[in-house]
Amino acid sequence: MKLPQHSKSKAALTLIEVLVVIGVLVVLAALILPALAKAHQKEARIQCVNNLKQIGLSFRLWSGDNDDKYPMQVSTATGGTREL
Repeated sequence: MKLPQHSKSKAALTLIEVLVVIGVLVVLAALILPALAKAHQKEARIQCVNNLKQIGLSFRLWSGDNDDKYPMQVSTATGGTREL
């Protein structure tokens, strides 16, 4: 008598399982992308505030070297921008 041979089953995903995995990934991406965009906007705002702070600091340093006058109050002959 012949013993029945067991068929070897191959471990693989079915089409429906693949579609479910892709669907889950799409939902996760849809949830994460708005958070990343919000973080990018916050970063741009922080960078803008930092730039404004640096400009203000440069004016204060310049006025400290020029008798407490800003560039708009000093003649171009002495390095200011009054005539411009």
